[in-house]
Amino acid sequence: MRTGYWNLKRNCYSVLVAVAVGGSLVGASRPVGAEQAGATAQTQAPDNDKIFQGANKLLEEKHYAEALVQYKILLATLPDDPGVLWNAGIAASLGKDYVAALPLWKHLKALDPKDARVRAKLIQVYQATNDHKSRAEERKALVDLRKSGKDAELAKQPSFCCDMFTAKDLTVYAYDYFALTGQFARRYDFLILKPDGTTDYRITLESDQLETDMAREMHEIKATERLFTLDGYYEQGKVHKTFAFYRSEISYDEAKAAVVRVLEGKTKVLSSTTRPATPKKPDNTPPR
Repeated sequence: MRTGYWNLKRNCYSVLVAVAVGGSLVGASRPVGAEQAGATAQTQAPDNDKIFQGANKLLEEKHYAEALVQYKILLATLPDDPGVLWNAGIAASLGKDYVAALPLWKHLKALDPKDARVRAKLIQVYQATNDHKSRAEERKALVDLRKSGKDAELAKQPSFCCDMFTAKDLTVYAYDYFALTGQFARRYDFLILKPDGTTDYRITLESDQLETDMAREMHEIKATERLFTLDGYYEQGKVHKTFAFYRSEISYDEAKAAVVRVLEGKTKVLSSTTRPATPKKPDNTPPR
């Protein structure tokens, strides 16, 4: 079990800042695994702690390659430490060193095959390296894990972060939904971030159940088909824009390409609505 997560951008990439290293590094409450650590590990602990914290600082400062070098120093003597492996994988992934990232995530998966976060990280690497076959296999395994109910936290999650990319100097985090639910069922969510890492707006591939039902009744689509639209939500949902209509579900790669075209200004807006501002209530406070 990991503790001390630094949650970042809806957990698409998160960093462990306090975990056990050699049985000595202290988390938020107490040393994890210190009771199993021997005298040798405890003797090495100050150096390990210093290296780990230094690597974390480099990671926070976005010096990904330098941070990865420091994590690898720790992995030379602590090859199965989950915290070090996790942060090393994050450093490699954010630094786009996917050759280094893949074995790190695979190692973590071998240590804990039921860790859904690790499987999502593998999906991200396979996406980045265009390994579509492995991506599909890993996604299926993640969906099966969720269906099994063995991971209560995963069962509550409607989606997982499947990709991170840039377009027009904008950072985009993409989310893959496990199932189409509700009237406006989302299939993929693309969060466009501000420089501070918070969400500026989102572009979504979604399916309106009411419109789909009407199209089926009018025999415009087959009973097994669904209508989808590519919609943008701006100013915290006050402004809604529709960019494209689809008579059936498109693949993630097609949706991503469509989003990139929107960000590059190559797609016209088909329709746009703005939600009226909520009128302010009169101030009935009596004057003093």
